[in-house]
Amino acid sequence: MKSHITLPKSTLNRFSRNGSLTYYDLNNKKIGKCSVRNFCVQENYFSKETEDYLSRELERKLGLLNKRLEKFNNRSEPFLVTEQDQKLIIDAVVFQTFRNPKTAEILKNNCISDLLFNSPNNFYNEWLLIENNFLRYKKFLSNILNEFRLNILEIRCNGYFFLPTFHYTEFQNQILFIMSPKMAFILMPPHKINQYIDELGPLYALIHEPEILEAINKNIIKYEQEYGLGLVIGNEEDLKYFVQ
Repeated sequence: MKSHITLPKSTLNRFSRNGSLTYYDLNNKKIGKCSVRNFCVQENYFSKETEDYLSRELERKLGLLNKRLEKFNNRSEPFLVTEQDQKLIIDAVVFQTFRNPKTAEILKNNCISDLLFNSPNNFYNEWLLIENNFLRYKKFLSNILNEFRLNILEIRCNGYFFLPTFHYTEFQNQILFIMSPKMAFILMPPHKINQYIDELGPLYALIHEPEILEAINKNIIKYEQEYGLGLVIGNEEDLKYFVQ
């Protein structure tokens, strides 16, 4: 059985065209194409129990959340961010951190302090103590991220989000969890003022300026290069622009 190592199939489908993905290989500096079925897969990478667990606790729930976002994006239904939505995105950050093969390297390099934005000094040591105990770690990190606020982030200008192998990135002391080429969730720490908030309300943010989107995508590339597998999925024209 082939396992998608880093990204759920439901997310990959939203970045595909006719079942094909376009990606930039940061290590070889080449743009390539791959089917959703074969992107970052490995035979028997996860056990059947782990596959079932990821499917039940993460991938199906993200798929349903994305369908709600699509209806909202088409303006056929309103979207209200719920406590369950916030819990799911926080859980997803934890799941995606642990399923990425470079997590061990992240631990070793202590870059998680940057990810959690001025977390306590003892956080790294506590992470090391519990790195092999997923449920304890999940509870520990969830308690920190519960202080964050979940916003919807939508692109209203030309261009699309890139998708890193972590599924999320850090940007200006916030966590951006990419859901589709035009939609993302943003987890903001309590002290952060979101300068992109639109008149639609405090839980909804828009990107009107191409410069902001470009800055986010540049950060995704940088974050992926440092902490991910070195593969960024995106629109072919946008990828070509960044690799020139």
